Amino acid sequence: MLGCSHNGVSSPRAKRATLELAQLIRDLAVASEAHIREYFRRDQAEPPALEHAGVEDVFLGKGSTVWYWRTGKWVRLTTSG
Repeated sequence: MLGCSHNGVSSPRAKRATLELAQLIRDLAVASEAHIREYFRRDQAEPPALEHAGVEDVFLGKGSTVWYWRTGKWVRLTTSG
């Protein structure tokens, strides 16, 4: 249990668990066409025609990865930290 304490004193184990959980917090969001084009431009001279939005997989405080379904597979687009 996060933030658990005994008699108002947090244990080192609880603090470590809280820190580990904080490092794993992530969010999924819609990656817009403009956002996807920006990522494709880093890897290719001319971005392909886009047919739909992508998925932005965000690790809070650590950057993100944009995933785009293309030609029958998920393409991981280059990210910046």
